[in-house]
Amino acid sequence: MRFVFRRSGSLIGLYIGLVFAYGSLAYFKETEIETIKRFLTGVVAASGLLHFYYDGFIWKVRERSTREHLGLPGGSLATEPTAFLPSWFSHGLKWVGVFVVPLAALWIGQMKCKVPEVDRAASAVADVPNSARARVRYGSALHDAGHLEEAAGQFRLALGLDPTVEKGHYGLGQVYVAQSRFSEGAREFEQALRDDPRNGEFHSDYGYALERLGRPEEAAVEHQRATQLSPKSGRAHYNYGMFLLVSRKPDQAIAEFQTALRHKPNHPEAHYYLGRVLYLKGDLEGAKTQYLEAARLDPKAPVHNSLGVIYMKLGQTSGAIAEFNEALRMRPDDADAAENLRFAQQSQSRDGLTAPR
Repeated sequence: MRFVFRRSGSLIGLYIGLVFAYGSLAYFKETEIETIKRFLTGVVAASGLLHFYYDGFIWKVRERSTREHLGLPGGSLATEPTAFLPSWFSHGLKWVGVFVVPLAALWIGQMKCKVPEVDRAASAVADVPNSARARVRYGSALHDAGHLEEAAGQFRLALGLDPTVEKGHYGLGQVYVAQSRFSEGAREFEQALRDDPRNGEFHSDYGYALERLGRPEEAAVEHQRATQLSPKSGRAHYNYGMFLLVSRKPDQAIAEFQTALRHKPNHPEAHYYLGRVLYLKGDLEGAKTQYLEAARLDPKAPVHNSLGVIYMKLGQTSGAIAEFNEALRMRPDDADAAENLRFAQQSQSRDGLTAPR
């Protein structure tokens, strides 16, 4: 602080640059990298706390010790010396009491007593029932939990309170699409895009709704727009890849899935469908790698039957049988896995009979 606020005209530019750098944090709000989100949240929280700290600090400028630490002469008031402890230590104890201990208690409570997001959002709505933003958050939590009708109700209430609330129309559109009400979903996405035309996430979901309505040309435009507006969005590239896969454009689909995974590597669905396209292209080893990664990221992913087929084509019958058995353990009614298992076991028996002794 002493360096920045010296009597120097050249440092004015540095100060203004710091102001702009702080303001630019808003442009990173849509990043999908959780570590960056947490870091930026920490920067904003720390700067807010420092604001209040310095706001109280400036009233101590008249104290002689404060002026001495700042390199300023004079001072009309002297601080009372601490009887047993140095001033810096007593000051630190105050911070421990009013900040470190409460923060530690909150952290322990959050880690040990995790409350589901739906319950947290419901509590917020109970506290501020007329908050449109609180209801949007509650609706999003209900949607993620699969409570679609309740989610739709919360989004409608939010829009009744504030028709322009952020992600109100978008959230309602997501619910309608999940309910296969694609026309209604598309209308909600259109309204969301009127309010925020440069949101790549909105364009991507609107493109999916247009796909399901049988309007592929318009859907392609929306998906392309989504990836242009949000080039680092793994979700936008994944949705475009799915569109291209369905449109029988495997080479372009591969490129989109690979881009999606560069920006969001822990995306099991992207790994699975990239593996599927590579399998269709005849790249068995590449497909196996992607399927194995999908299974690692999501142990419940329905990928084991596909892995078994690849092992059979690679001549690895034992591995294929293990994968088919795992597929049936997860889904006992999987007719394809059951038929593939019978074929693999018969193949293994024939190999045993014809093997040299």
